[in-house]
Amino acid sequence: VTVTGPALLATGAITINTSANVTDQTGAISFTSTIDNAQALTLTAGGADVTVSGAIGNTAALTSLTVSGNDISLANIGGAAAGVTGATGVTAATSGADTGSITFAGTTYKTDGTQTYTAPAGYNLLVNGGAATTFTTTDEAVSFATADVQLANGSDLTVTTAGGAITANKIDGTSAEDVTLSSTVGTAKTVSVGAIGTGTANGINTVALTGATSVTLNGNITTDNSTGNSVTVTGPALLATGAITINTSVATFNNTVNATTKGTE
Repeated sequence: VTVTGPALLATGAITINTSANVTDQTGAISFTSTIDNAQALTLTAGGADVTVSGAIGNTAALTSLTVSGNDISLANIGGAAAGVTGATGVTAATSGADTGSITFAGTTYKTDGTQTYTAPAGYNLLVNGGAATTFTTTDEAVSFATADVQLANGSDLTVTTAGGAITANKIDGTSAEDVTLSSTVGTAKTVSVGAIGTGTANGINTVALTGATSVTLNGNITTDNSTGNSVTVTGPALLATGAITINTSVATFNNTVNATTKGTE
């Protein structure tokens, strides 16, 4: 299914399903431009790919967004305003020999509801916008599930949830990208993240983690050796995996530091 030109969802919930056989890599879904209007959209491609090349909710927010397929590519969600008012769920799955992935080809992913991005284990959540990339919610969770996050050249990552829980596994860069995860003011106010910067030499420059309730570290953090490299943790820090190593020029903890298991501080 290919939709060329701006798409206006006019008649309630819209479902596009090309997945007659979930192992079949035919049946791709492609939108070449924007998708707008206050309706729920579900795109199900089974073992095929989904590509949305224009902004989702560019001028009128969707009520919810659900996308599943093999390799999924999404341009922006929203812009100055949220692109989806309800939940956003995007799931990539392996099809045959092709490991599924989600590529964030834009730089803005802004919703009022939760955002959940799930792909197979490994570096299969690809932030490829080439410029500073933001994920924003209004006191709702953002979750990068199962897969790890890879930041392309210039794709600094900022996740801001106004209190929604932020969850991620490993995060790595390419050429001294920055990572900022912030959850304050609202309900959960938690950040939980795996190792950062440990997979690619000199891949990460600065790391700033803020959780008013807690910041849980599930792995080591390594930055490059260029100017400004630092790690800052604001909020009570929890060490979830025993000994944690932070390798940077300046490491700052602005609150307590505790282990989730007694005796592993």
